[in-house]
Amino acid sequence: MHAASYFEPDVIASPRGQAFISAVQQGRATLQRIGAIRYHFYSIPGWQFTVEQVKRKETNTGWLITSLQPLAPAGRLKALQQLLFR
Repeated sequence: MHAASYFEPDVIASPRGQAFISAVQQGRATLQRIGAIRYHFYSIPGWQFTVEQVKRKETNTGWLITSLQPLAPAGRLKALQQLLFR
């Protein structure tokens, strides 16, 4: 595997990046194709929202909020647990 084909220069130069690349090269970790990236935000009190990259031929394309939900103060931990342990 040629690391420069898969990783940004900053990642390759960092100690953590080097450790990860080494693990992949030694077969201790594997890379799989990633079809989509979704970011979940819980940093605004009372709200949870999701941002995804939306690709369309018309306007309104790019990184967009795809989900916006009110969140009770006690619901933050439960929502995070459901997301991480599903």
